[in-house]
Amino acid sequence: KCRQQRMDLLVVEEILQRAIQNNHETINLSHRNIGVLSNSFQKLKNVKRLLLNDNQIMMPPSELTDLVKLEELVLDNNKLTLLPTGLCKLTNLTYLNVSHNPLSVLSDEICQLSSLHQLWLVDCQIVNLPPNIGNLKYLRKLSVRENYLESLPPSFVELENLSWLCLSENTIRNLPKKFYKLTSLTHLNLNQNQISEVPDSVSELPHLTCLLMKSNFIKEVKDDTILALSKLTKFDLRDNEIQEKPSHWKGLDYIMIGHSGLNGIQSNDDLTSGQDEIENECSDEEEETEEIDDS
Repeated sequence: KCRQQRMDLLVVEEILQRAIQNNHETINLSHRNIGVLSNSFQKLKNVKRLLLNDNQIMMPPSELTDLVKLEELVLDNNKLTLLPTGLCKLTNLTYLNVSHNPLSVLSDEICQLSSLHQLWLVDCQIVNLPPNIGNLKYLRKLSVRENYLESLPPSFVELENLSWLCLSENTIRNLPKKFYKLTSLTHLNLNQNQISEVPDSVSELPHLTCLLMKSNFIKEVKDDTILALSKLTKFDLRDNEIQEKPSHWKGLDYIMIGHSGLNGIQSNDDLTSGQDEIENECSDEEEETEEIDDS
């Protein structure tokens, strides 16, 4: 095992030296069994895209904070408990993925990444989002799926460019009253939380087309709410306490009610062929990390 680790380190160092000599802008070091970053990382002054996912990194990678040209940083599936101090220096960063790390706490420093467009925080054991997350004015896509969030900070509603938001698999009961200020939002996933009714602030979102609220505690939905959400192409209410569509909802095929069976397919007779298309067009899968050839 030790011999294999030494071999892995030599291969990583060889890739780094080649990248330094040739001023590579993209470097893929995923699945390399990396535990600690070497000093060579600090010499990657021209790197714009760095993939370090699926390694064994435990210590905050402070070696990366001077790579000021970095635009995409992929660190998911490591063992990080903290993000490095000085992360805020990466002002050109547009994409950050730290999913599947036991972070538990996020430093407010992440809120100074002023160019960030996408932030992935899936399964990070997070209890609270940083109070100043609303400073991420250019954020368009955010996933905090599978954490321990009970609520969102007041500044969250200042994310004026956010169009895609996944809050599923948390313990959220209520959204901020001014959630309607997220006027760019088109896709909202609230599956598997503890919500008992569709919040009025959600029905006031002007561009929302996909609303996922499966596996909550919703007993009924007001007709006024359905009217307000008339732009939806998918409204998933399966696995809630409401079990059947009222008769005057017939024809509203974009509303999914009942029990979801295997692979999320509805088990009652309400599923139409049209809903198969809805299921596909409004999928909520986490993006795959693109593989890059280093040869």
